[in-house]
Amino acid sequence: VPIARLLLATNESRFSSPRTHGQMAESGGNTGNENRSIDYVAPMGYYRAHRSIMTSFDPSSPSLRGLQGVLVGPNWNIAFGDPAKWAPPNTTINRNDSSTFARITAWRGIYRGDVRYEQLPALYRDAKLVLDDANAVTLPWGSVNSRVFDALAAGALVVTNGEDGLLDLFGHIKMVDALVYRSSEDLDAALRGLAGVPAPAPLPSSLRSHRGKLGHPTLSPYEQNELLTALRAEVLQRHTYHHRAQELRRHLG
Repeated sequence: VPIARLLLATNESRFSSPRTHGQMAESGGNTGNENRSIDYVAPMGYYRAHRSIMTSFDPSSPSLRGLQGVLVGPNWNIAFGDPAKWAPPNTTINRNDSSTFARITAWRGIYRGDVRYEQLPALYRDAKLVLDDANAVTLPWGSVNSRVFDALAAGALVVTNGEDGLLDLFGHIKMVDALVYRSSEDLDAALRGLAGVPAPAPLPSSLRSHRGKLGHPTLSPYEQNELLTALRAEVLQRHTYHHRAQELRRHLG
């Protein structure tokens, strides 16, 4: 029996509003970051299973100082109330490990509760970046989360750990690798570089030397605008649920 792959997509009528299109057109495709009040938004829930980002991302990191972040999604108060849930699989939290408790406190500080799906377009349009943490179950298969399509349609760049899926769909677009993170230091560098916020001074010498070895690509505001315009056009031309319905119809014959 032939097996076909049917990807997730975006609802263009919800996420790509005339307001979004008009704002980008008026600025020649500019991301309009200077008019956005949030540096990054992390839309993800906690479903009683450890997420890799719980150990790889620390909003209080010295390199992220000065960034305005927002975490939204269900059930995070459950995780905040039990430090043991922040340990990676097959490990335990040392009760004397102050760094873990500091990280939990930092996450709690940017948490804004759950939001309804229909509230996401406005939230994405108010953010410079959307942080995507691909689920550990789907990550090895190169699956692309709907938030990637939704955020790009809404006019926001995405930073993701889903490298295989991103490059599979958008690898032909110049500079798209700048949106991939592979480590906590990589993520910090990507968030600060793409949010366009100057690094705090001075950074710890250990962090400065590590960042120098990363080689994570950084983009100028012009390059960011060029990349977002290309990605958004690709999403609206090939990755909406209207396109998926057409694909399904072809598969069904």
